[in-house]
Amino acid sequence: MSRIGIIGTGSMGSMLTRKFIESGKVSPGDVFIYNRTPEKMNDLVNNYGAIGCAGNGEVAARSDIIFLCVGPAEVKDVLPEIRPFLDEKKIVVSIASDVSLKKLSELSGVNVVRIIPSITSEYGAGVSVLVFGEGVPESAREEILSLFGSISRPYVTTEDRISLLSDLTSSSPAIMASIMQQYALAAVWRGGISEEDAEFLVRETFIGTAKLLSGMDYDFSSLISGVATEGGITAEGLDVIEKEIPEVFDNVLSRMSEKHLRVEKSSR
Repeated sequence: MSRIGIIGTGSMGSMLTRKFIESGKVSPGDVFIYNRTPEKMNDLVNNYGAIGCAGNGEVAARSDIIFLCVGPAEVKDVLPEIRPFLDEKKIVVSIASDVSLKKLSELSGVNVVRIIPSITSEYGAGVSVLVFGEGVPESAREEILSLFGSISRPYVTTEDRISLLSDLTSSSPAIMASIMQQYALAAVWRGGISEEDAEFLVRETFIGTAKLLSGMDYDFSSLISGVATEGGITAEGLDVIEKEIPEVFDNVLSRMSEKHLRVEKSSR
């Protein structure tokens, strides 16, 4: 396994550092990290054995694959800073949303990859969406896919689709949690149950539903038909969902798509 560098140990950078090490795919002594806030970096050094660096340049110099775990606005500053420490054998992997492969390549001068991970990788689940630049060697592709395969289900796509797919993967935990929260609150508003109890019941049922879907017996359609008998009570609720929810989700995806475009424009 190549030496891994992680620039930015915020929530996602910290998660990737921890899970890569815990997966056994990379030795702690081969993970080089830097963060502007020392406390976040020191926790990973002290508790997981990662190697703390004095700056972004040191991370780039000591690593073969450099993960850029910073926001889109910071990419324009970090890549020129580390460019003197890069060569044709190094790979830059960006998790920043809406910074194109072209922009990443122009700023770094090396082969680049875009990855949209998900918080669900904390439990070795969910999907990581990947787009590889044209020049990335096959050996590096396989190594990166193996790395993310140890903490998620990798899904390779094209750059024109990555924003939409990230909405379905990286954004979905928050979207789904919000839906479940609102469903629980609707029961509270009707009376007869506390918010704590309603959230407990919906949350545990949601977890059970996810387990059913993770097996071989159910997909969305078969699970729906298995629970909702024709003319039954659940069917009445589904009728409302089928009539009203499509427009809601179209609006959700439309709003997020507009935000992607604004972020992309500001990162040029």
